[in-house]
Amino acid sequence: MTLLIRTDFTDQARWDELRAVLATPTEEGLLADVALLERPEYADLSPVQLLALLHSPDPQRLLLLADRETFSSHELPVLVVDLLARRELRAVASQLWSVESNLSLATMDFEEFERAAAEEDGVFRGFSEF
Repeated sequence: MTLLIRTDFTDQARWDELRAVLATPTEEGLLADVALLERPEYADLSPVQLLALLHSPDPQRLLLLADRETFSSHELPVLVVDLLARRELRAVASQLWSVESNLSLATMDFEEFERAAAEEDGVFRGFSEF
């Protein structure tokens, strides 16, 4: 399970929308395996600041943030932080299952998602069909 931390508390309706998207399975029945953490004391904290506060006995591969940028776009692009290599990308909420499951299971590399995200504006929206 991957932790998704809310760091922006300006719009409860957008947070509720993100939660609904994450709870909606794909046509194949797939969902991101995420645990939502909603603590006002984490407002506006960066990934580095959050890592300093979080003490987990189980090392995590990823950290997900629902921040101001997430809620400012209709696609709800969540910040995905690769904790092993200290890299970041954004993934739209409807495609978060792909990033989270493939990276958590190590069936794909972070670079594959970075390449797909680089095709447009740096936000992962899924892989192009061949």
